[in-house]
Amino acid sequence: MQAASAEATTRENDTNLVLHDDQREPVVRIMPRLLLLVTLTFAFTACTPTAFGWQEGLPRELIAYRQSFEDAAGSELLDSITRRDLLAQMERSKLLWLGDHHRHSRLHALQTELLEQLQQRGVQMAFGLEAIGVRDERLVNDFLANRIDLNTLREQVRTRWDGSWLDDRDLDPWFYRSLLEFAKRHRIPVFALEPTPRLELKMRDTYIAQTIQNACERYQDKLIVVLLGQTHLLGKGDVVGRSGRRGTVLGGLPTERLLSQSPSVLARGDFWRTDQNVYWFGEMFRGN
Repeated sequence: MQAASAEATTRENDTNLVLHDDQREPVVRIMPRLLLLVTLTFAFTACTPTAFGWQEGLPRELIAYRQSFEDAAGSELLDSITRRDLLAQMERSKLLWLGDHHRHSRLHALQTELLEQLQQRGVQMAFGLEAIGVRDERLVNDFLANRIDLNTLREQVRTRWDGSWLDDRDLDPWFYRSLLEFAKRHRIPVFALEPTPRLELKMRDTYIAQTIQNACERYQDKLIVVLLGQTHLLGKGDVVGRSGRRGTVLGGLPTERLLSQSPSVLARGDFWRTDQNVYWFGEMFRGN
């Protein structure tokens, strides 16, 4: 998506849709395995390029922001790790960073499978979701407590934000809805990461990092799972560093530099680790 496109002036788009390489992956609707018996549904908020001061001066600022993430994510694939070993590491780390690409359904299917497996291992989790605006956290809690249903949640979020990720078909709303359904079914607490109204980009990253610090204090007995646009994690955004808690960082869409080193053989379910200790789904190196 080009930041100056006509579409960007007429609808709300999240920063990371500009930051991420959307042109490399069409929106293919792969229904996650998470909900085999219930409707796949969940998502959140977006914003127009003209609505926020930090987006002025595009595209240079965001290009630099994304490049800083790519530099910080590593330049070399060092080794692979089995899923079993990485799951055990995640349990010990107490904090799991999941780099998101908001419209990449294949990535979302892999993240869904990973969360299912953590749940099956008996890991107690709490979800921190960029897709939820702070003003909507109360509504999400009402949904999790069965005080409102999913359709009511979606309708009420849309009254605040027409571009809700729960319904924006330019993203992958089925994934975000399914996460909320999953959290409800397994009694997983959910907290919002997205300040509303949005802040200037640097302030936003600082706010999110502080929110995660607070969550780590609040949910000391749980694995905190943070789902956040991957470009916020490292580099100029550096939410991981700002939070003061490294945990396990699992990237979303591998950088071009890493894709150029795609391994010829890797067992399904295994992960690759870079020289900056960032992990990647092995499947994301195949036909990406």
